[in-house]
Amino acid sequence: MTNQQAQNYSVILTYQDGSQFECAAQMTLIQAVAVKNQIKAEQEKGRFSYRDVNAITIVRGWNND
Repeated sequence: MTNQQAQNYSVILTYQDGSQFECAAQMTLIQAVAVKNQIKAEQEKGRFSYRDVNAITIVRGWNND
């Protein structure tokens, strides 16, 4: 696996209204899982930034263009 392939994961937030936001891109799977876990921890603390997030998804090769 090349370095470019290894860093082809993104973290997508899906909000209650169905809109999506790519909050992290071009990272390894391990990095993406760490970001997802960090966001979940922030949600549990009741942080305003993440209160309307319905789903946190890790995708490979996401393109938000």
